[in-house]
Amino acid sequence: MVGEHKLRLVKCIYEKSEKNDLIRALVTYLRRGFSRESGDSWGALIYLGLLAFSVLVALKNQGFREEQEWRLVGFDLQKERLKLRQGRFGVVPYCALPLCPPGKKLSLCRVYVGPNEQPVIARAAAQALVHLHARDFPKVIVSETSWRVETRLQS
Repeated sequence: MVGEHKLRLVKCIYEKSEKNDLIRALVTYLRRGFSRESGDSWGALIYLGLLAFSVLVALKNQGFREEQEWRLVGFDLQKERLKLRQGRFGVVPYCALPLCPPGKKLSLCRVYVGPNEQPVIARAAAQALVHLHARDFPKVIVSETSWRVETRLQS
């Protein structure tokens, strides 16, 4: 859990074998949990569902493995913290969280800019953000993964 926000830090998984192992373990855990609860406790069933969600958001396309992303996953967010912004494909919900205490600056060694339609502009924006909020001036690295990654479902 991260601070007062009741968030879970989840490391993203990119390799197919690791994803399969994680999904098998999750299914086994959920089977045990659901059979033990037998539908008697909605709270326990909701907890199992949220746990499953926090595991599944860790699964990412292998093309993005260079990012080595970690995600903050939270379910107990207060309504006033939830905000909305316009995204490329519609409205995106988000929760603004402080990255460090007020008056302090971040200590970063590298900042990665993910695949982007406009990598030069994205890099400049990341450098400006780092200049404002970082103690040192970390290296800003732009992802070499193409903006669109084609995925195919396998049967």
